[in-house]
Amino acid sequence: MFIHTKYSSGYGMKSPEKTIQWAKDCGFPSLVVSDINSTTAILSSLKYAQSIAFPIVAGVDIRNGVKHCYLIIAENNRGFHELNAFLTQHLHESLNFPKAAPYLANCKIIYPLKNK
Repeated sequence: MFIHTKYSSGYGMKSPEKTIQWAKDCGFPSLVVSDINSTTAILSSLKYAQSIAFPIVAGVDIRNGVKHCYLIIAENNRGFHELNAFLTQHLHESLNFPKAAPYLANCKIIYPLKNK
């Protein structure tokens, strides 16, 4: 399962800590923290998740405006670096994200079923 925190403006409503605790209380085996075009919540989420022994994975929900493009999920620390480098370049240069994600060796890409 992936979920947005309060750092996804207009979509997430809870803090990363409350979101992670909710997932654990509901019995989810793990959680991908993936805010919209942001990885702001990841480090505090990892710290909290470790303190309650709940596995989380870093990700980012890539969107052009309200159009969902894809979800990038880091497989490891190198993947987190790769997704942040990709995200930073597009945000700093005010570029639209491409329809297809680039190859990121340490990440998984999930596309929506209807991506037109």
